Amino acid sequence: MDKHISALLYDYDCVIVPELGGFVCNYSPAKVHPVQHTFSPPSKQVTFNGNLKNNDGLLANHIARTEKRTFAEASLYIKQFVRNTDSELNKGRKVVIEEVGTLFLDVERNIQFEPDSSVNYLTDSFGLGSFRSQAIQREGVSQRIEKEFKDRVIRPVKDPVPGRVRVRRIVAAAVLVPLIFVSIWIPLKTDLLKNVNFSALNPFAGKETPLYKPAAETLPLLTAEAFAKKAGILQLSPDRIIVVRESTARPDATEVKNSTVQSQVQSLSKGTFYIVGGCFEVFDNALRFASSMKQKGYSGIILEKGLGRLSPVCYSSFNSREEALKELEKIQAGTDPNAWLLAY
Repeated sequence: MDKHISALLYDYDCVIVPELGGFVCNYSPAKVHPVQHTFSPPSKQVTFNGNLKNNDGLLANHIARTEKRTFAEASLYIKQFVRNTDSELNKGRKVVIEEVGTLFLDVERNIQFEPDSSVNYLTDSFGLGSFRSQAIQREGVSQRIEKEFKDRVIRPVKDPVPGRVRVRRIVAAAVLVPLIFVSIWIPLKTDLLKNVNFSALNPFAGKETPLYKPAAETLPLLTAEAFAKKAGILQLSPDRIIVVRESTARPDATEVKNSTVQSQVQSLSKGTFYIVGGCFEVFDNALRFASSMKQKGYSGIILEKGLGRLSPVCYSSFNSREEALKELEKIQAGTDPNAWLLAY
């Protein structure tokens, strides 16, 4: 039965096993993993629908044609397979369908399905496999500008005719001195300065009410690289995980008296992985950033103790590195592409 179901999935998007359920294929586009840097081709994603139990004749006709049986014999063969599958599932065992997936019962006695990702049923992707590429390290804007102007030397321009600069200065002084004198003498001898608005760029224009609103204060947020460079006590590993050395992680003397703030502040705990959204030297900025996290449904933890002047603000914390990496991938894909992992 395994080979018949697998063979039909290459040509059809739905293969129904009567009285059991249907295996449905959905198109899945090419994917790029943002953390592991893997590229996967387009494929058919196989799912299981237990409500599709009516016999459409597709599977029975395929078995009868390939094994040279009658339609009735093929139908009896399918019924025996379904009977054996139900018996194994009711005993709490898993039923493996080769190159398709695994069927099992959950706690509510519903059939669950785990697909086999080793087979790509999309014929248009035949011959295409997954591969991994190293992340591209790009230089920042400041580094490129520094490299561009590093070797340039400013050289003064020499006048080909000696004495020309002195003549130009004398002519400029002769023109500017009378103009300066007139601009000072006229206002002093007249009432021109009474209605002058000195705060405007145009002193003769009336004062207008500004139509803009000042922008909100930008928080001095630090990324993973800036955090490691500024703290001077950390190591940045290739997979963007910052590891805190135990000998340098000492509590600071900051005291937080407000009980509401204390619920957000935690100390570093050994063996814990924190997903960090940003780091702040000003504690009030860390509080505001943590409040914005809570509005989005995250924990908004502030690591006040253990990293000196810097206060990292975390989306959440985990005891397992694998769980932390999975959550980091979700946050980078949907909420914050600059989030990173802090391990202690």
